[in-house]
Amino acid sequence: MRKNLWRYITHSVLLFIIPFSCVIPADDPDPLAITFLPAAGSFQVTPEISITTGDATAEIRFTRDGSDPVTSATAETYTAPFLFNGTLRAYASAAAKNGPEREGLFSVTGTISLPKTGQTNSIATGDDGDLEMGTDFPYPRFTIHSNGTLTDNLTGLMWEQTPVSTTYNWVNAFETRIADLNTAELGGYSDWRLPNRNEFRSLMNYGLPGGYLEFSGWLAGQGFYNLDAVEFWTSSTFYEDANYAWVVHLMGGHVLSGQKTSARRVLAVRGTTTGPASVPVTGQSLVFHLGDDDRALAAGIPWPSPRFNDNGNGTVTDNLTGLMWLKTPGTTGYSWSAACSTGLAAFNTALVGGYSDWRMPNVNELASIVNHGSGAGTVADWLNLNGFSEVPASIYWTSTCYAGDVVPSQYWFVSMGQGPVNVSSGTLSFRMWAVRAGQ
Repeated sequence: MRKNLWRYITHSVLLFIIPFSCVIPADDPDPLAITFLPAAGSFQVTPEISITTGDATAEIRFTRDGSDPVTSATAETYTAPFLFNGTLRAYASAAAKNGPEREGLFSVTGTISLPKTGQTNSIATGDDGDLEMGTDFPYPRFTIHSNGTLTDNLTGLMWEQTPVSTTYNWVNAFETRIADLNTAELGGYSDWRLPNRNEFRSLMNYGLPGGYLEFSGWLAGQGFYNLDAVEFWTSSTFYEDANYAWVVHLMGGHVLSGQKTSARRVLAVRGTTTGPASVPVTGQSLVFHLGDDDRALAAGIPWPSPRFNDNGNGTVTDNLTGLMWLKTPGTTGYSWSAACSTGLAAFNTALVGGYSDWRMPNVNELASIVNHGSGAGTVADWLNLNGFSEVPASIYWTSTCYAGDVVPSQYWFVSMGQGPVNVSSGTLSFRMWAVRAGQ
């Protein structure tokens, strides 16, 4: 009896003790471990990031440029959530003890994808034809319908296939030509409109493949008829002088201003932008033709808010496209070839923002940061009010050469004064504004 009782007591004690011996984990987490909220990853717009740790008394130090937060002169003390895009490194310290360091890459894809320019001919390492940044053109680029219309499979917009040769002043472009198309219900539709500047530019192929020397010829090869190498109206008013509107020249693709009382051709568009490279709104803020001009219709993908985010490391992210720009563009003027080499090397050697992959933007990328309805003065003034710093209203090179030259000697530029997109001899001295990332 005693023997059986002792065996019972022994087993009971063992059963009681064993569970308690298993509750102490061998790998208790470090209370100073860092957590990023949200977790690192890819985002459509710049995320607001919180940095937390298990010790409420700990101080959190972090860097925005990828440098070591323990030793870097750029390290900051975390106090509140902040918007950020890039490489974040952080650690926590308490009671003279440092916790483990944490690194996270937060990338922004943007709300739209910019298309490639179409350029494939490379003149210099890192130029447009070399890198071919952007979303591929679909094949076929256009779907030809049997009702006098075409659909651009890149943007989803539907276009008039055969514009008339008649020219109109800007007001009559709306009140006569567009009105006639809607009355006749071309293709069975009565919502035709004059394209805004961004919509018309979306037709451009800056590579001019197939031996074409003008944009009208390339478009004719895609299924359009009766297009000539002349100027066509857009619905976008030149904000510096309301007596002018933006026009697109189908010889070279230049985007310039033209007096509204002068006569130009009309190419109509309709529909909502979709597809692999949706077209954003222009930013036009005032109505100049009631009911159907650029601002009245506001056609395109709306801009995110905020449009730009200052990353705190000498860079700014465009939440519309996901591209990262230098916060302050360079002040030095370069020839085009020097901009591709010497100009870029300076920023990459300096590791601005912690990056060494800065490049020259192509014409679509640089044109994407232009506000065509700036109420702040010049395009540069608007940019300086929206995250950038010390941007002058100067001319900036793009990495895109002018394909209309048999031997390339001219290159596309964008002015941050009023926003024209034009070409110039590569020997002239313009500024260079570096960009990185992108599709």
